[in-house]
Amino acid sequence: MRLEHHVMLSAAVSGVVYAASRSWPATLSSLAVGILLDGDHVLDYLREYGFRLNLRELFHASYERTFKRTFLVLHAWEWTPLVIAAVWWSGANPWLAGAAIGWFQHLLADQLVNTPNKWAYSIIWRWRHGFDHKVSFPFHER
Repeated sequence: MRLEHHVMLSAAVSGVVYAASRSWPATLSSLAVGILLDGDHVLDYLREYGFRLNLRELFHASYERTFKRTFLVLHAWEWTPLVIAAVWWSGANPWLAGAAIGWFQHLLADQLVNTPNKWAYSIIWRWRHGFDHKVSFPFHER
């Protein structure tokens, strides 16, 4: 999903978070994580293209899927139990609860929009397939 779509979706979801909770910390962390979760694309870009960060090239590589291997360490459903446990253990701290909502909506949107292999957002599955980008994401974004 493109950055501008994550911004719009995260803003909408964060609006619902605020309406339901009246919590600015939950709202702001939901918005921030919903957008910034894609920071792991930067790690994949630097690994593949070296330490010459060029934002135009980063967005092109992400949107046109030019990576050979994709790690996307934050884009993994395996984190769900840890995220839920962290929220529960913190007593539903609004910063953590909002971050969990932002993370979940981001990952769900990517799963639905990016036309991945159905297991592509499992880091264990990607690992078992050598983090091969074409195996995980065989189709272009719709």
